[in-house]
Amino acid sequence: MSPHLVRHLCDSDVSCQAERQRRFLEKESAGLKHRLTSNRADVERQERVRLRENSNLLYECNDLRRQVLTTLLCTHTYLLEFVLQPHSVSPPSTNNVVLYR
Repeated sequence: MSPHLVRHLCDSDVSCQAERQRRFLEKESAGLKHRLTSNRADVERQERVRLRENSNLLYECNDLRRQVLTTLLCTHTYLLEFVLQPHSVSPPSTNNVVLYR
């Protein structure tokens, strides 16, 4: 084989190898981009779920606070009404009282 032919085949092999590597890297890059897009979508979905759960928990906490406050207000109102209402205090009955002299 002539040195010129060997060099041409070698160049051809090198360019073929470079082309194969380029195609491989392009496919790898496309696959990584797809995985990145998919992972971002998963993270965004998980974040929305987490925010929804937090929102529901905050709503429940606020509802429970309102219930506690309502219960406390009702209890205090009842107690105040009970304390402030005039009680008819009748004097003790003297029928069963024994008087000592």
